[in-house]
Amino acid sequence: MTARKSAEEKVKKSQKTLINVLDGIEAIVYAADMKTHKILYMNKYAKNLFGNLSGKICWQTIQQGQTGPCDFCTNDKLLTPEGKPAGVYHWEFRNTVNGRWYDIHDRAIEWVDGRIVRLEIATDITGLKEAEKILRSMSFIDDLTGLHNRRGFLTLAEQQLKTAHREKHGMLLLFADLDRMKWINDNHGHPAGDKALTDVSQVLRKTFRESDIIARIGGDEFVVMAEESPEISIDSITKRLQSHLDAHNMTREEPFDLSLSLGIVRYDPGNPRLLDEMMTAADALMYRHKREKKVRGMS
Repeated sequence: MTARKSAEEKVKKSQKTLINVLDGIEAIVYAADMKTHKILYMNKYAKNLFGNLSGKICWQTIQQGQTGPCDFCTNDKLLTPEGKPAGVYHWEFRNTVNGRWYDIHDRAIEWVDGRIVRLEIATDITGLKEAEKILRSMSFIDDLTGLHNRRGFLTLAEQQLKTAHREKHGMLLLFADLDRMKWINDNHGHPAGDKALTDVSQVLRKTFRESDIIARIGGDEFVVMAEESPEISIDSITKRLQSHLDAHNMTREEPFDLSLSLGIVRYDPGNPRLLDEMMTAADALMYRHKREKKVRGMS
């Protein structure tokens, strides 16, 4: 076998392996030319939903009712002013063909022939959206902060963990406790305490994504469940939350700063744990953090 023949065989084997990997993903994966909007590739999951649309125009087939490129097309968000890939664009959308909700990650990549194409990975989150609708109808919302309450969080988080286990992706569970809550109420009054709680809820909303589940589960206790990603880790969440909290404290008119004690645990789909076990572990870490801060005189 010649060196060229051997190299070609290796390329074919690598391509076959990649296709098998993409076909094993329980999500829509497709690539489309960013200029012509022609579909260049679809994985097995996408073909089962829409049929094999390779060579077809995406806005004419994957969506319906369009007379031209979709006004929600993300192509202009995927490139820098110099025309280089700009990273991942994350959004949610309800497909106009099947009516199902998807959590979508788009990015520009270099195709085999050198051109820049759009790669989309869309995960069905219809079950989560329906659960959120049920929560709204049952008023599983905290009246003071507008966040989910404990019951709402447990309902959504259980659904999210099932999805994470099925799709084999990690999750992070964060417990946050507002420090000195009793002192705030005793020295500044309960309205100041309520204001502190609503301020914390605003900081959490700024820190986390809309797709993350944020809740107030007790008097001064908050919990967040977030999907793990290259940009979302225990370290990055801790730093981002502290940064937003510091910025918020700079603008507060009250004569005291807000501080939070934190506990964060990771859900590993390869070694799954029950939600209750994760909450117990995060709660223990949070109280350890609170004790350490008291020893240092920080809370």
